[in-house]
Amino acid sequence: MSSNENLTIVFASLKAGRNNFNFQLNESFFKKYELLDSENGLININIVLTKNINMFELEYKINGNINLICDICASEYSQKIENYFTQIVKFSNKSIVSSDDDIIFIDANETSIDISHYLYELISVSIPAKRIHKNKKDCDQNVLNKLTSFETTKSNIDPRWAVLKKLNK
Repeated sequence: MSSNENLTIVFASLKAGRNNFNFQLNESFFKKYELLDSENGLININIVLTKNINMFELEYKINGNINLICDICASEYSQKIENYFTQIVKFSNKSIVSSDDDIIFIDANETSIDISHYLYELISVSIPAKRIHKNKKDCDQNVLNKLTSFETTKSNIDPRWAVLKKLNK
């Protein structure tokens, strides 16, 4: 298993067919990509590269944990992430920009591909939009108590709305 110092796959010398690669991402990867909102985590990457004559397919499978900040209590917690993504890489002598993220074009003379940015994107979309502890009891209770003390009561309801609330029952 390779560490995340070298996230480059040299495909030129690979045999046709399926080839497996394993990588492990740790703190140095998360520090490099500061936009992940985390500086800590351990993610295992399994890549199956299926090589053909004029193209190859990359199947990414990620599995691991990343430390995030809880949106409710602002304390750090460990978030499990898993995802799967397939990408097709085609060779071309022309500079082609694909509008499809699943297909990329590289120069026919290339012998390797750096997958670090693709892994960054895959991890980014794997992080949930709502970042909270799995169990509310794991949240910082002092912060939760402080938040509940700021809650307002709805005792001053406009009488016109009070009549409408009776109809809802």
